[in-house]
Amino acid sequence: MNFAFKLPFLFAAFSVLAGCENYNAPPDVKLQAPEGGAFAVGVPLTLNFTEKIDPATLTVSIFPDARDIEGEFPSTVVPLVKSCTLSKGTCGDLTLAVAANGMSATLTFADDGLGAAGPPMVLDIEPGLSDLDGNDTGRDIYYDFQFRTQQFVNEDPVEFDDGVYIIVGSVSEPLPAVLTLISDIKVLPSGDFRLAGAEGDPISTDFAKNTANPEELLVDESNLGWTAFVTGFIRLENGERFLESVPVGIDLPLGPVTLKMADVRLFGKIVKNSAGKDRIEGTLSFSKITLVNGNRSTDYDGGAAAVSADWVSPSIAPAGHPIVCGDLCGVVTGTCNPPADFPGEGFCESWDAK
Repeated sequence: MNFAFKLPFLFAAFSVLAGCENYNAPPDVKLQAPEGGAFAVGVPLTLNFTEKIDPATLTVSIFPDARDIEGEFPSTVVPLVKSCTLSKGTCGDLTLAVAANGMSATLTFADDGLGAAGPPMVLDIEPGLSDLDGNDTGRDIYYDFQFRTQQFVNEDPVEFDDGVYIIVGSVSEPLPAVLTLISDIKVLPSGDFRLAGAEGDPISTDFAKNTANPEELLVDESNLGWTAFVTGFIRLENGERFLESVPVGIDLPLGPVTLKMADVRLFGKIVKNSAGKDRIEGTLSFSKITLVNGNRSTDYDGGAAAVSADWVSPSIAPAGHPIVCGDLCGVVTGTCNPPADFPGEGFCESWDAK
């Protein structure tokens, strides 16, 4: 899936601690990525540690996706699970367990509770996680995650507010970034959808980098602007709608360097916003990022980020974005390489007839 990112990347600078040869680093922890980027209902989350941990120091909380641009939770946000430890074992819908060798932990969610297919959530590994020598992380470690079902055939027609959507989210791992996509989305009654979008930039530095206000955004039509072409499916389950895209690779030009993202996918739940229009609450995942600078390339682990998208009235939609059944490049003069089969034979004819 091609996704439009506004990427003010803070490229990692690595330093060597001279004279600290005996430094004993605290354990690092990684959430094991699921196949496809989102967890199937009933699949536990697995945390892998770089060394044996003291199980008594593992404390986790689960929050709804509500972090601000700095990655912090507002004081008004109530955790779905608060400070679960191994001594508690089961904390409401969550059961926590640590492997006998201390190198991994599993989080199992109730299928009919927090483990059901739904909107994205945030796992918080709280400060204090320590190895057997008492070296602790001293900080919160966050991971976005989401559960999905395996249903891919709809018995009833899918309803969706077709049109322009502003998709916005923040990436914290492996590199910090803000992403914005000004997109056109069209959906067939079967649930098949197509998305064509372009990178969105704030009109002024007076506006937040993560603004979702269409009147504060414009399409990047410079030679660094780029487009996105996505195919996928919306499935119905118990009266709710879930969106899932087909994985693709994307290349993002960032001046002298190029960022290559592998197996990018979007999962989301479609809900109604306060105005009664469709809103997508989801997770964007990727299996790997490669930073290419000339003949040099550096690989980073994959990750996931919570994203949201709201329908935009045509009267205030930013001009010049790509259109699924129309101008696939819009005003973008940078990277625009629509797949040869996009949006697919018969898609636009079927959409016009619905």
